Amino acid sequence: MTKYEFINGLKAALENDLSSNLVQEHVNYYNDYINSEIRNGRSESEVIAELGDPWALAKNIIATEGAGSSSY
Repeated sequence: MTKYEFINGLKAALENDLSSNLVQEHVNYYNDYINSEIRNGRSESEVIAELGDPWALAKNIIATEGAGSSSY
């Protein structure tokens, strides 16, 4: 999987459950993280493999965001 595929998968997985602002925040965070790791000498495929399935990651993000908003 490429960075493009990972980011698009993450965005698609988040779009139905989070606001567009939160989706963009998370997409930007992971895009920046991947770029930073590549600049530090890691391969794109290595970083993507470490992050795992974008849909599983999105599920954790949605659960965390939901837990955070329900505490108010």
